[in-house]
Amino acid sequence: MKTDETKKFFEEAIKYLSTHKDKKLLLTGHTDNSGPEEVNMQLSRDRANDVKAKLRKAGIDSDQIQVKAKGETEPKADNSTMSGRKANRRVTVVVQ
Repeated sequence: MKTDETKKFFEEAIKYLSTHKDKKLLLTGHTDNSGPEEVNMQLSRDRANDVKAKLRKAGIDSDQIQVKAKGETEPKADNSTMSGRKANRRVTVVVQ
């Protein structure tokens, strides 16, 4: 979903990584607990790789982007509600 906040994040991340070649981003994909655990692990990896692909398309070196998958193992909200499951489907970003 392309929110204004997401667009701003990508702009800032691209600008930062372009000028700080020694820095890296750790992208960690997460899912809700719907479906098999193995499928959720792959889905979370795909989710993080989608973000990586957007950054790569903007010219960021692949060496600056690390991808991890957590699947359903680290929920940030209650999976028993629709809003909780939605919140758990995410990619977290950490500058290293």
